[in-house]
Amino acid sequence: MPGDPQLTTAGAILDAALREERRPVGPQEVAAAPDEEGQGDGVEDLVAAVFSAALGVERAPRAVAFTALGGDSLMAISILSRIWRAFGVKLPIRGVVPDGSILTVAADVRRARRAGLPAGPQLSRGAAAGKEEASENQAAIWFLESGGEPAPLYNIPYALRLCGPLDVEALEAALRRLVGRHAALRMRFTLDRGRLLQEPSQTVHLELPLTDLSAAPDPERMARELSAAHVRAPIALDRPPLISPLLLRLAAEDHLLVLAIHHIVCDAWSIKLMLREIAEAYASPEARDSPSGGPEYLDFVAWQRQMLDGPERERLLRYWRAALSDVDTTPLPTDRPRSQGQPHVGDVAPIELDRQTVADLRRVAGDQGMTLYMLLLSAHSIAIGACLGRREVVVGSPVANREQPTEEIVGYLSNMLPMRIRLDGDPTPREVFDRVRTTALDAYDHQALPFARLVRELAPPRHAGCNPIFQTALVLNEMTPPSFGDLDASESILHTGTSKLDLTCYLEERQGGSLVGYLEYASALLLPETAGRIRAAFERTLAEIVSYVDQPLSEVSARLGASMRDEDERGH
Repeated sequence: MPGDPQLTTAGAILDAALREERRPVGPQEVAAAPDEEGQGDGVEDLVAAVFSAALGVERAPRAVAFTALGGDSLMAISILSRIWRAFGVKLPIRGVVPDGSILTVAADVRRARRAGLPAGPQLSRGAAAGKEEASENQAAIWFLESGGEPAPLYNIPYALRLCGPLDVEALEAALRRLVGRHAALRMRFTLDRGRLLQEPSQTVHLELPLTDLSAAPDPERMARELSAAHVRAPIALDRPPLISPLLLRLAAEDHLLVLAIHHIVCDAWSIKLMLREIAEAYASPEARDSPSGGPEYLDFVAWQRQMLDGPERERLLRYWRAALSDVDTTPLPTDRPRSQGQPHVGDVAPIELDRQTVADLRRVAGDQGMTLYMLLLSAHSIAIGACLGRREVVVGSPVANREQPTEEIVGYLSNMLPMRIRLDGDPTPREVFDRVRTTALDAYDHQALPFARLVRELAPPRHAGCNPIFQTALVLNEMTPPSFGDLDASESILHTGTSKLDLTCYLEERQGGSLVGYLEYASALLLPETAGRIRAAFERTLAEIVSYVDQPLSEVSARLGASMRDEDERGH
């Protein structure tokens, strides 16, 4: 509204901020940056508090762009969820990423409130009965697992190294409090006349088995073997709890906590929440556990079903039908033929990006008005296109799907979005960035349609031994362990020896600023040499994309191929 003086002022301030160099800003700079005066209605102050909480700083500047502050899509979704809860308005993610600021978001909130824009049904506690039908994405997991021998395909592995004087009884008590607090971990799944039902058990018995390896000849090797075996053991969905812990003692003050949690009741956001609550309960074992008072997982499932029965479903379907119209569903090429019922065995090719490389990538992402994930998605798509000869790549992109007030819920809320990345026309990397940013922001604004429903509604062509719509994915998580008091906590990466897709790039942000992870590949389909070539292309693309940002992809691919051949020759 050009005539609105407060919006004009906010726009002028934001324009000035955007003329500054875009780069990630440290917490000290954020806290010290000057703020603008609020408008007196409390909206701007509350939005500022929401931004500060999401960014993890005491006081965020009100006129600086979100991506310039180092914000990512998860932070943006958290901001929008809290705004929905505080003001009863639903804003698009484009209001935050890339150029949204506290001032512009506050103006958007005021505009939406004046217009009376509908926010849709609100999630509330008590919306579900004690027994609830599984969500569509949960049912898809159950169906895939029920077709063969029990397997760890949907086990989520996590390992935490704890160095220092560990109180084993306090840790076990913290795990029991966690399971008692979150009904999802106590869920029992049963099939009733073709419907998959879930019901939380009121009481379950959880133990923390302790294996002492301190006297073994090689405790590290034994710990690797035992932790791998633990996370690869199938978890029965009809026998809660659906979390299985194991504690390994390598020395008197050196332990490894290994967790296997079934994905049907958990996601990456839940893992972070669970670790925080375990750490809090461990640090204060005498504190009484108090229920959150907010919605629980079954409330979300009931809300999602209500939402999908309303007009929001048609809005979401219209977008995805258009976004995926005429999409190339030809499976990615493989070294070995596909077959129906092929085993989901997998292996990994490690990936590690040092702190300086990641800092450079963040700077480039900020310059392009992108999040770090969008830049990684661009490089992943370019590498797949170059190595496998594709002019269009559809990449599965996991999203938290927590637009509603669900920050404190443990459960399977996340969703997979098919990001259609077009590489045709020999674009430059900068043009690919533009395409990826547009695709990602549009998809984030339509993330609430479960992937299982999307597949059912769109009914794409199916191919034997092939995931529908996409066969590659990119995952970026931030898994900095919480404080465990006087213990030194660090994460160890585990793998279940399986692969849901042909190729999945898993990356985790570490506290020092590096990225570590691996390229998981279906070893029944791809040779290690092929996976290694794609991994190398991805790393090389990230390392050199800044230098070639305005050159056509055909030239970039030729340069990458030449440099990789040179490295191969030097290696031999």
